[in-house]
Amino acid sequence: MAKPSRQYHHGDLRNALIEAAIPLLETHGPAALSLREVAKAAGVSHGAPYRHFRDKTELLEEIAVSGYDTLTQACRNAQRRYTGDPAKQLVEAGIGYLMFVVEQPRVAHLMFGGMIALDACGDALQQASDTAFRSLVAIVAGGVQAGVFKTAPAEELTIAAWSMVHGLATLVTSGMLGSVAGNRREVRRLGRQLAETLLHGM
Repeated sequence: MAKPSRQYHHGDLRNALIEAAIPLLETHGPAALSLREVAKAAGVSHGAPYRHFRDKTELLEEIAVSGYDTLTQACRNAQRRYTGDPAKQLVEAGIGYLMFVVEQPRVAHLMFGGMIALDACGDALQQASDTAFRSLVAIVAGGVQAGVFKTAPAEELTIAAWSMVHGLATLVTSGMLGSVAGNRREVRRLGRQLAETLLHGM
């Protein structure tokens, strides 16, 4: 076996391979990603990935799972940071989503671009996707219950909020906003402006 790189941690090969695959995906795209290249980046033998993944498709699903887990954690962090303030929770979760898509656009496209059909994928990916969505719904439902958001089905309000933030993220990553979103600070500013519009209307 090749000499392990700093990315590899004994006993955690699966996660080490996922971590090694993400920057390769971002740099080269899914078509060029291979288990051999991932193994090389993780500093393990070419056959090592097959201990955990049947093929590249299964690895891509696990990358998507890690992305959904990141979004779930963003929602939970927002709830902890702004206990009792659903509006701030929603803004913080939205900024977390926005920055995730902007910083890992190809992972986000893997998750939301139709590359993986959620009705035909593994159970882990379906569960991770549902958990991420339900984490955001929980914030919105808390706001409805507290009278901060209008009385409406929480899932419908969640889809509206998600659509707005995802739309902004798509505009940023496609370069359509140019210098208006030229750096992280500007992207965050745009995200907070969007949040104000979302919360208070036009």
